[in-house]
Amino acid sequence: MHILPKRFVRIRHYGFLTNRGKTKRLNEIRKNMGLEPTQQLVEVPIVVRMLEKFGKDITQCEKCATGHYELLFTKRFGKTTYAKHGLISQRHRS
Repeated sequence: MHILPKRFVRIRHYGFLTNRGKTKRLNEIRKNMGLEPTQQLVEVPIVVRMLEKFGKDITQCEKCATGHYELLFTKRFGKTTYAKHGLISQRHRS
């Protein structure tokens, strides 16, 4: 029902569907029911995803086509994450 009758209150996520600890509770329920727990998500690097989807190596240098770029840091949602390698393998001057 999209529209509730008068004096009814919609309760969205109550009980085992509450956000805090939801994955743990759902895995316990699955275990009690004899089902397998959910699988962990696998994080695929952006370089691999772009190569699979578009067939283009985004780390390859556009000027010389032989050198490769290295990721120094990413900035997403106001959070800066630095890469483990701190060097750029090849630089070009403009």
